[in-house]
Amino acid sequence: MAEAQQDELFLKAWADALQEQLTQQPLVPAFELVASRLELSAGAAIIHFEDPSGAMTALRQKVEMAAADQELAALDQQLGGAVQRYFVPNIVHSSYARFIRPVDAQRGEEMQAAFQELASKFKPFSPTQSNLR
Repeated sequence: MAEAQQDELFLKAWADALQEQLTQQPLVPAFELVASRLELSAGAAIIHFEDPSGAMTALRQKVEMAAADQELAALDQQLGGAVQRYFVPNIVHSSYARFIRPVDAQRGEEMQAAFQELASKFKPFSPTQSNLR
C-alpha cells in the first residue's frame, strides 16, 4: 500500500474513532480556561492555561479511549506502531512566539531578563471561548 493511502487510512480511522468518542456521553464540558502564567523556553514563549472546568482532562480521556479502537489497533501493527506514537500534551498552553534560530548566551540572558520583567506584570485572565465543534 502506498504511503499516501496509508496516511489517508490512518487519518480516517483516527477521525472515526475520535468522532465516536466525542459524541458519546458524557460529553466534554464547555472550556473554562484561565491564562495563568508566561514561560520562556529555549524554543518558544508560552502562555500556560489552567482548566478549572475539567474539559481538557475529559478530552484527553476521550482521545485515550479512541486510541484503543479496534480499527486503530489493527492499523497500529500494519503501520509499524504509528497509533501508539500519538502524544497528548499534559499542559494546556499556547505558543505565541517561536525562535527561528539559537541565540548566544549573552543575548539569551538579556532576553530572559526582559521576559521575566514582562512575566512579573502578567495578570491571569479568562479568555473568551466558543463551543468545540
